[in-house]
Amino acid sequence: MTNLTTPEVLNDLIEVNNSRITWYENALILLEQGDTELRFLFATIIGESHQNKIFLATELQAMGEQIDLSPARRGIIYQTFQTLLPVLSGSARDQILQYSDCVEAAVLHAYNGAHRSEDVATYLKDILSEHESQTDAFRHTILILRDQTA
Repeated sequence: MTNLTTPEVLNDLIEVNNSRITWYENALILLEQGDTELRFLFATIIGESHQNKIFLATELQAMGEQIDLSPARRGIIYQTFQTLLPVLSGSARDQILQYSDCVEAAVLHAYNGAHRSEDVATYLKDILSEHESQTDAFRHTILILRDQTA
């Protein structure tokens, strides 16, 4: 992986979390009203992603850097994340879970890429590891629910 600067890494992870939020907000629209289990899980993931964004943005501000979400500035972490996402082809619960698994796998891949950047300070890598662990737990829950649906 190209060695990215810390601001590039953090901006990319903000974009990854934005995309994750957008996916789960759309998934909530697609879900049946009575599917409270997935609705709760997806709302929790949305909340977690917002918290991640706040942390990342706060770190950027503390460095004196700007949050740059312009499409032209998107870096390799975000671009790789986008290439890992499939196209949703329906609204059935199993398809939503399948796609959600892909989203979480792509988020994990993005955070893994951030860890490989030599410019990112150890304390940030430790916190990014916490974000990654939370994502891994969400993915595990999604996999269990997906396997129950299949």
